[in-house]
Amino acid sequence: MRATRIGVVSAALVIAGACGGSTPATDTQTTAPPPQAAPNAAQASQQMAEALQKMGQAQTATAVDFEKLIAVLPEPAGWTRSKPEGKQLNMGMSMSHAQTEYTKGESSIRLEITDSSFNQMYLGPMSMMLMSNYSERSSSGYKKAASLGGSPGFEEWENEPKEGAVTVVVGNRFVVTARGRNVENIDAIRSMVQAVDLAKLAALK
Repeated sequence: MRATRIGVVSAALVIAGACGGSTPATDTQTTAPPPQAAPNAAQASQQMAEALQKMGQAQTATAVDFEKLIAVLPEPAGWTRSKPEGKQLNMGMSMSHAQTEYTKGESSIRLEITDSSFNQMYLGPMSMMLMSNYSERSSSGYKKAASLGGSPGFEEWENEPKEGAVTVVVGNRFVVTARGRNVENIDAIRSMVQAVDLAKLAALK
């Protein structure tokens, strides 16, 4: 976005220069106007801040602390959980994220929980796959809508590498995604999402 703004400013300067050059040669006494100063670093920073502020206008909440998301990451029996990680983002928009990885033999599942704080820039791209009648199928696998615990979601599966993902959107805000590798079928991945206390997650503030 910053590059686009700089490009627009540059184009404006070029046009301005061209217009200045169109002054009739007979008017030799006309003094060319001083060149327009390019935006300085402070102006560029202000423009970026305004852009980010617009991106966050669709938000109606502040993201919860990532520690609260870590607290709802499950520890299912039979799986070894890695040390959870979390991060926070506040740049005109507010988001938080927590993740961990589970292993069992050659199988692994990465579980992620994101608080979108209702930001449609983040949630919008998922809207098609969340439609109840959405489905795709091919010789390599499938994608389809699949609700969990009363919340809309979707799942994806690839036959050959035995990889898949299950995503559910809780309270139109929290996005829970499990991505599995070297698993026998989608059931193990789906069970990992179901192991999350979705009701507790929806109640976080």
